[in-house]
Amino acid sequence: MVLNLKKICQPTNTRYHVTIRDNRENDQWYLAPHQNSMTLNRWLDTGSKFLELNVINAFGRSATIILEDSDWWLWVSGNIEGGQQQIKVHGSVDFDVTFTDDGCISFYNNTTDWGNGAGKVVKYNIIPFQY
Repeated sequence: MVLNLKKICQPTNTRYHVTIRDNRENDQWYLAPHQNSMTLNRWLDTGSKFLELNVINAFGRSATIILEDSDWWLWVSGNIEGGQQQIKVHGSVDFDVTFTDDGCISFYNNTTDWGNGAGKVVKYNIIPFQY
């Protein structure tokens, strides 16, 4: 199974500073507030080779979100509701991450539906951005 993060997007009226760190390839990118999206095409891994998203909103609040591919699950952890969430995966998946106006992160499955009846989009609150 391969989880491929294709793209990161942000809304046009709420801007974020996003630093992306790929510990698998030891790479780093920056999505500036004036950019609507960034194409990445990065495979996720697990353990010390996770993908890290560091996000700062216009009010200076920050959040760290970790993405990992582990045993047919997309693990999402960090400053999100519940601290850690798992999304069931069926086979290899291309997906996009979107930061939303209402301070959430969503995962859009470009390939098929997420498992366990979740549909194509799964969304979580980013706790520091819930005012």
